[in-house]
Amino acid sequence: DYEGGRKVADFISTARKVVKEATGKEIPKLKEEEGASTGGASGGMFDGQSDVIQLTADNFEKEVLESDEAVIVEFYAPWCGHCKNMAPEYKKAAKALKGHAKLAALDATAHGSVSNKFNVKGFPTIKVFGKDKSSPTDYEGGRKVADFIAAARKTVVAMGKEAFPKLDEETATSGGSGGGGGGSSFYEGSEVVELTDEAFEKDVLNGDSPWLIEFYAPWCGHCKNLVPDFKKAAAELSGAVRLGAIDATVHTKYSNEYKVEGFPTIKFFAPSSAGKAPEDYNSARNADGIVKYCMAKSELYPGKPVEVLQIKDADALAALADKKGNIGIFIVPHVIDTGAEGRNKMIETFSKVATKARGKSVSFGWIVGGEHSTFEEAFGIYTNYPAFIVLNAKKLRFATLKGSFTEESIGKMVDQVFSGKQSTSAISALPKLSKGVPLWDGKDYVSTEDDE
Repeated sequence: DYEGGRKVADFISTARKVVKEATGKEIPKLKEEEGASTGGASGGMFDGQSDVIQLTADNFEKEVLESDEAVIVEFYAPWCGHCKNMAPEYKKAAKALKGHAKLAALDATAHGSVSNKFNVKGFPTIKVFGKDKSSPTDYEGGRKVADFIAAARKTVVAMGKEAFPKLDEETATSGGSGGGGGGSSFYEGSEVVELTDEAFEKDVLNGDSPWLIEFYAPWCGHCKNLVPDFKKAAAELSGAVRLGAIDATVHTKYSNEYKVEGFPTIKFFAPSSAGKAPEDYNSARNADGIVKYCMAKSELYPGKPVEVLQIKDADALAALADKKGNIGIFIVPHVIDTGAEGRNKMIETFSKVATKARGKSVSFGWIVGGEHSTFEEAFGIYTNYPAFIVLNAKKLRFATLKGSFTEESIGKMVDQVFSGKQSTSAISALPKLSKGVPLWDGKDYVSTEDDE
């Protein structure tokens, strides 16, 4: 089927390609191809209108193969709709990159002797000419200004040159998505840590925590699809293994060192792993797969214990619910009954339980029994402290600890709730915590005159 335009030059360019494929002969450029006959393009698609270098069979060697700069080349056809649609972004990128890298374009229908050498079969075909100009790589990025700039920067660094600074034009959204496109972060507001080369060296290679790192590109569709699962996994892991992400098109030092060639590339780094090879992550790219993999790693490299804090008020309770969906709430006796030492031992137990449950969809906190009586009574707790409940604030379902208040018993109850082996009960509405309750100061109870 003929897929070209309906202009004189369109028919001629198609005929030229057919003749070339059938006979090996090349039809020279005809006068009928000049002017407006190419669907509005004047001669070449970029002639005299932009900073895009218009290539021909005569200047290709000089402008590309003999150049010591990074060169991105678009092989186009004058009738190609995709080529025409891309042209405005390509022109803007060429202007922005002036002095850093070159963007060029070749009419493959008029200069088949060149395009055939690079196995050009469709339009537009974009090739990246880096250090080895005889062996270009296929361009696999998006078709926005920031995408071309990112590809150019990566090529410049791969050639052993210093990366040029971030350009104003990169603040435009790349790939048509509102996240990660130069100006905004993929993971803003989540527990995934956005890293620079400097932070990567300090926190990952020389830090004391295990890390799972995603090397991504802002234009990469697979990277964008991974974002919700990577965020969810980071929240569920609670630091058992830290999840980080680095824009490999901007921060190129370690993406080059670890030979990152596709996106996303995910690697595991053990604590203090400077000078050691990371491990490729080849498990499922969903939250469950990432959590399962990381929990296995956390047994080899135990991280810092999870801190379980006193729940101050209704807002703090809601924040815990938003974090993972479920809340484990410890209800402790008044400090007058346990002393500071006894309460701290309880809190240590809470931390151990929470640390072992890192991979589950539950966050933990504690309150003092009697200070939130309306809340406690909604769950059938009347002065029988200490107590423990697991609450799903959205589904309004809960389970109460029925065994002894020990680390083993609490941990077993949490496991059974999430495996479906322990039944849950319903509540009609989420009860409110009392207002104005002071947080514990960490000290023993001191009596006052009012107590006497």
